[in-house]
Amino acid sequence: MLRRFLVITILMSVSFTYAQIDQTYQNKVKTMLQSSGGIEAYKVAITQMFTFYKQQYPDIPVKFWNEFEGEFLKTSMDELVSLIAPVYYRHLTYEDLNQIIAFYESPAGKKLSGSQAAITAESMSVGEEWGTRISEKVLSKLKEKGY
Repeated sequence: MLRRFLVITILMSVSFTYAQIDQTYQNKVKTMLQSSGGIEAYKVAITQMFTFYKQQYPDIPVKFWNEFEGEFLKTSMDELVSLIAPVYYRHLTYEDLNQIIAFYESPAGKKLSGSQAAITAESMSVGEEWGTRISEKVLSKLKEKGY
């Protein structure tokens, strides 16, 4: 009986400790996402999603969409962090996150996170152009070979 009690007590304390580490880790992931501009990027994505819904369902009052979007923006970030933290946990240590946060709080890190949206948009244009060039080369080669 005492043995069973000890095993249960140990398991409960391990579970409690893991939950504490997990919440601490989640908080650190959230801080990292905030400092890197990731949270803002997710918010932009949510806003774009709601813009799409407004266009797809024009009969629904804009007030409904705006209220729902505001609600969603307030609550969804914590939910997202809780879902994404295990992914980071598998690849990055707590110390890794501290170093990443330190970088994003540096002048260069702030510049990168502030420029990320423009860099991504411009990179997408470059990627499209590059893809077109590759496509043209492939089609030219196929034609040259008689396919």
